[in-house]
Amino acid sequence: MCWSWWALLVALAPLLAAGCASRVGPDGLAVGGPCVDEFDCVTGSFCLGGSRFPAGTCSTICRSTGECRADSVCVDLESGVCLLPCAVDADCERSGYVCHEEALRDGTGRASVCVGR
Repeated sequence: MCWSWWALLVALAPLLAAGCASRVGPDGLAVGGPCVDEFDCVTGSFCLGGSRFPAGTCSTICRSTGECRADSVCVDLESGVCLLPCAVDADCERSGYVCHEEALRDGTGRASVCVGR
């Protein structure tokens, strides 16, 4: 009987690990994905709304980019939030979003991130 439980655990391990991974991107539940409220984002993230974030976007609070998940960037919007970086509008992938330059929260320069038109 122990072997069958072990086999089940080994088979499910990749799925369990994927559920725990930080999810950052246009569909990310940690940073970048659409949301209506905090319940649409993973624990530790929240939903940004309004005209700057059409259809909402999951984000986290930050003081510097080092506090952001994966490749997201800490910009000086909403008192410091992590957003998806971009080089051109097409990088943003979500409808209503464009690549726009914003000040970095830590005051070290500027970065291009995905925000509403």
